[in-house]
Amino acid sequence: MPSADVSRLNILVVDHHALAAQLGHLGYRVANVAGDHAALLSIRDQPPDLMLVGLPDSLTGPVPMIGQLRQAWPDRWVPVIATAVLPAGDAGGAAMIRALDGQADDFLPQPLDPALWRARLEHYR
Repeated sequence: MPSADVSRLNILVVDHHALAAQLGHLGYRVANVAGDHAALLSIRDQPPDLMLVGLPDSLTGPVPMIGQLRQAWPDRWVPVIATAVLPAGDAGGAAMIRALDGQADDFLPQPLDPALWRARLEHYR
C-alpha cells in the first residue's frame, strides 16, 4: 500500500513493466513505454520529472537513447537513472560505472529495495 507522504514525481520507465508496477505500488505516477522511440515521443509530449532505463548487460558505451534525448532537447534536462540487476558478487561498482559511462545521471540496483529507491528518487523531487 502506498505511503501517504510519497511525492508525486512523474516517472517515465522505458521497457520495464515490472519495475513500473512496483513504483506505482510505492505511490509514484508512472508511465511505462516500450522502446526508445516511444520514450522520446513521450518526453516531447509530456516531459517527466525523471526517466528510468534498464542497462543492457552488453553496454560498453553511451546508451543511444540518452544521447538522442540530450541532442533533441539540449535546453531541457530530464534526469536519467539507469538500473540493472547486479550479478552475484558485484556490489554495484561495475554496473554503476557502465551506467555513468553510458551518459546516465544516476544508477539504482535491482531488485528494488523500496527504502533505497524512495530515498534516491526523492532526491529528484
